Amino acid sequence: MQVRDHVGVISQGVEGYGRFGLLSRVELERFFHLDDEDRRLIAKRRGDHSRLGFALQVVTVRHLGMFLADPLDVPVELVDYLVEQLGVGDPSCVKQYVEREKTKLEHAWEIQQKYRLTAFGAVELELAAWIADQAWMTGDGPKAILEGAIAWLRDRQALLPGIATLERLVAEGRQAADHRLWRALADQLPPAVSGGLVALLEVPEGSDKRRRVSELERLRKGVFRSSSKGMVAALRRQSYAARATRCFPRICPGCLRSCATTSASTGTTASTYPNWEVLIDRCGTPTLQTMTSEPGTRGRSWS
Repeated sequence: MQVRDHVGVISQGVEGYGRFGLLSRVELERFFHLDDEDRRLIAKRRGDHSRLGFALQVVTVRHLGMFLADPLDVPVELVDYLVEQLGVGDPSCVKQYVEREKTKLEHAWEIQQKYRLTAFGAVELELAAWIADQAWMTGDGPKAILEGAIAWLRDRQALLPGIATLERLVAEGRQAADHRLWRALADQLPPAVSGGLVALLEVPEGSDKRRRVSELERLRKGVFRSSSKGMVAALRRQSYAARATRCFPRICPGCLRSCATTSASTGTTASTYPNWEVLIDRCGTPTLQTMTSEPGTRGRSWS
């Protein structure tokens, strides 16, 4: 089976995944014309309802990349266009096609074999590896990777799974790429620095929940009181921040703010924080080369 239109299907976005949209006459003639091979296979069916239902499954899997749970869940104009091509007298006869559940399953299996379509399970592991590589090499968002995964499957004439399955594979692939990046960046830091970063995430115990924030979150917020006490607090805060900056000269301020926000919003403590490396936000973090550049050498300095 020649994949005629997977680019068009992808352009519909996730919202149109596994569903037909409005079909114009031009689109019907372009994407749903039955060629000689289709007609020979369809002609082997008995009865107009069986031929029409079989034809619907052929054009559906060709256009959407999957078989529908209900083969009749298609636009009326598509049924009418196939009726014209097959010379079926009564289009309503197609309702008989779904009276026997086994018929549509047998036809779907036959179509898969005749047109040499690959089951999704046979390529799932390969697709998962491709998604992980794309997430690592490109840094693309979930939508771009999802669209790429659809194109990858269509190019290999593999049946598409449910959208939830693809979204899960994309999420897992991007998460694996994130953890890979965090590990690579974290390995550049000495134990003393990593320990200091964990200490910044520590949320002190206390009865007043409003004051239970990490030290990093406290430093992130400015002093709002215009008074002598506020001035003293600001000077203390500046002194502490200067010492912290000397301890962590190569961590950019944006990454530290991200870490503080995570700690404050989740109430995470150092003992329960799964990966303090999450503070190294990919959006604003220098490369490994620049992360390890000494002051005065090539690269950005975060001191």
